[in-house]
Amino acid sequence: RQSVGSAAGTTFLENSIVKNVNATTKTVIGADKEAELTNAFNLILGSITKQIGNVTITDTLSEYVTFVDEQGEFLSKYDTDQDESIKGNSNDDIAAQLGLKVNTYNKDTGFITSAEEYTGSYTYEIDLYNKTISVNFGEDYFLERDVIYTISFNVRLTEKATKEALEEKKTFGDDLTDYPGNDTSSKKSGLYSNSNTSLSYELVVNGKKRTETQNDYEKPVVQPYDKTWILIKENKGGQLQLEGAWFTLSNNDKTYTGISDENGVVQWKDGDKVLNSSQDIEPGTYTLTETKAPAGYSLTTDTWTVEIYAKRAKPVITCVTTNEKVQLEQDLTTGYFKMKVKNEVLYSLPSAGGSGIFWYTIGGILLMMAAALILYKNKCREVLNR
Repeated sequence: RQSVGSAAGTTFLENSIVKNVNATTKTVIGADKEAELTNAFNLILGSITKQIGNVTITDTLSEYVTFVDEQGEFLSKYDTDQDESIKGNSNDDIAAQLGLKVNTYNKDTGFITSAEEYTGSYTYEIDLYNKTISVNFGEDYFLERDVIYTISFNVRLTEKATKEALEEKKTFGDDLTDYPGNDTSSKKSGLYSNSNTSLSYELVVNGKKRTETQNDYEKPVVQPYDKTWILIKENKGGQLQLEGAWFTLSNNDKTYTGISDENGVVQWKDGDKVLNSSQDIEPGTYTLTETKAPAGYSLTTDTWTVEIYAKRAKPVITCVTTNEKVQLEQDLTTGYFKMKVKNEVLYSLPSAGGSGIFWYTIGGILLMMAAALILYKNKCREVLNR
């Protein structure tokens, strides 16, 4: 049995009440402030119902993935105080940008693929340095019985998520790890997306709160990219693929050059070395520039920022001129993501001879016609004078 009273009544409770109660656990809880009183009632409720409260789910990412927002960009821009951490709650704008969601389903009647989004409040904290995310449901919220809680958020592959790593690890996703709308993890070959997940919570034992932690969890997987991107040169209407366009892809450390072939596909070179494809370009942030247009076409004035964060990965490309993301379309036959750069036809071609002989020719013909007319009239006069 548990009772709540002021400090002055503690002795009375212990000597006159508690020792005479037939209960396995006997505890006196003192409280003389509102916060202490709330905590006391939570202790009583927790001991009676055996409920679990102050729950925190913590997920640590593996070396194969990293946090990104809805646009696929790193989260450093949300770290406004530059302390390698981002904090917030379920209702803020950053949580929406992170794609952060909590879903629940009944373990006896439901499945993770049909889990419903949890609409209650919670707080979150992301440690960018240690690649961890923690979601806390608060001290006053008790988990529902027989309900499974899951969290989801945006990640993208790192340069370590390669086919070679997959062949070496030979790992498979645990059962029940496919989130709603996803079927790439459960019992599928892949690389583990997290290195550890823990569940910490408080429960009341013998009238006192005790914190416990569990590390048993199902392990989801991600698959490495197996296709990369290609740059295609086209005319403005998109009907023709153009050969002979020159490009540079460069940053402070490296420069690649490329020339479009007969199919308009840019073939890249690293110095004198011809690359098999753009998947051989090293990860980094580059500036893409067209340096020479195909014959008969004008040179584009646009430049682009190309972020390659992993080989074989779909890059993030931004047009510097418009500051807009380039939407790469995927070829469903080859799997390649295609970036298309279009050129306009040069309608007025330059000539080394100035305006040419056209007008001289026309002028000469008119003079000849005038001379013939004068000659004809003169002939007519000669006939009349005779």
